[in-house]
Amino acid sequence: MKYKCNICGYVYDEKEGDAFHKIKEGTLFSSLPDSWSCPVCDAEKSSFAVIDEKKDQNETIKKEVNKTFGQD
Repeated sequence: MKYKCNICGYVYDEKEGDAFHKIKEGTLFSSLPDSWSCPVCDAEKSSFAVIDEKKDQNETIKKEVNKTFGQD
């Protein structure tokens, strides 16, 4: 899963981990220590929200369809 910082937009991807804080690839967001913070803006873990990738893909498709038919 991916989690987005509501402050700066940084995305924590569980597949990639966090090189800045030396968090290994495959580390679940829920397994990050409570002291972990955003490597970009230093926001707390509670400032992150799950990214609904399917919803994002659907929104992109809708925008492309509307653009194609002149409905942007």
